Amino acid sequence: MSLANTILFILMFIPILTFHEAAHAWAAHMLGDDTARYQGRLTLNPIAHVDLLGTIIVPAIGFLLGGFGLIGWGKPVPIDSTQFRNWRRDDSLVALAGPLANILLALIVLFAARWIPVNNSLRDLATTFSFVSVFLALFNLIPIPPLDGWHPVKHLFRIPEEFEQRGGWWWLILMLVLINLHPVQLALYNGTILIVSLLQKAVFF
Repeated sequence: MSLANTILFILMFIPILTFHEAAHAWAAHMLGDDTARYQGRLTLNPIAHVDLLGTIIVPAIGFLLGGFGLIGWGKPVPIDSTQFRNWRRDDSLVALAGPLANILLALIVLFAARWIPVNNSLRDLATTFSFVSVFLALFNLIPIPPLDGWHPVKHLFRIPEEFEQRGGWWWLILMLVLINLHPVQLALYNGTILIVSLLQKAVFF
């Protein structure tokens, strides 16, 4: 991948990640946990959420190498589940808020770009941005630690915290293996195409 494409990807990745992490903080706040708010995470200011290694360096290296281009992370949003009324339900909702926010962000961008002429490059950029945002939402819904999709699964099946803790770094290795399996890549790609297409129809893009 070219340096220009890598820079463009990072510039898209930062607001997508910011929206994602702020949604976790907002959901926790709405459900009774203000830990993230007290630590300044209830904001759309990227500085509060960006992790230099996970948001900039790792995605850039992966993108340049044509490998783990969509792997990255921000600063973890602090959550105190003891503040929730129903900790299993509310922890699941907080986790799902991130991916749902990315899909909402894609919808907002497509709606804002619907008046741009068809042959304008900004319209193509909006489509690409939406694709990346939705792809990352679906990726985060994979039900393995530490991804967001793990939370509702572990609460649904009452999986003890020790199971997650024992995995340690093996969960990261499993995640990297999964994202490079062709069936998983195909499912994520096709799912992203389907959702983006539905969002485009919803806003008459």
